[in-house]
Amino acid sequence: MLIKRHQMIVKVSIYYFIYTFKTNTKGEAPIYCKIAVNGKQKRFSTGISILSKLWDSTKQKVKGKNLIAEDIKKMKSSQ
Repeated sequence: MLIKRHQMIVKVSIYYFIYTFKTNTKGEAPIYCKIAVNGKQKRFSTGISILSKLWDSTKQKVKGKNLIAEDIKKMKSSQ
């Protein structure tokens, strides 16, 4: 009996962004995560909102050092 093993290449992308058009009355926008696996995408809210001016969209993270930045850093490292 001959068993062939196939290698499967999986491409995974994780991207964080804020939904500025869902800004609440405090001026905070929710942070969303987009995960793509082999081209199939899912978006979901992280449950965290932040002032738009504190978000660095290029680096996909909170500007500066604060509690929200630390929470997001922990969330990213657990993936």
